[in-house]
Amino acid sequence: MSRSLPTTADEIKTEFADRYNYFTLMRMVSESRGSSNQRGWCGYARKVMLTLGYPTETAEWSDDQTINYAQNIVMMG
Repeated sequence: MSRSLPTTADEIKTEFADRYNYFTLMRMVSESRGSSNQRGWCGYARKVMLTLGYPTETAEWSDDQTINYAQNIVMMG
């Protein structure tokens, strides 16, 4: 994964087309539970999912829902 998080739609698509990078992002989201960084990681994960074409409902997920999703990805990883 890049040293800095991509911000534009094209950068996000390029970075996270690589499944390992997407897995790494979800690991970071999962590990953020209860930390001061939780809101930022969860918000960024939702932005990535929407950019990659996930259903628009993901934009409405709470941080807990986002972290639970991330934990599922990590457990399947």
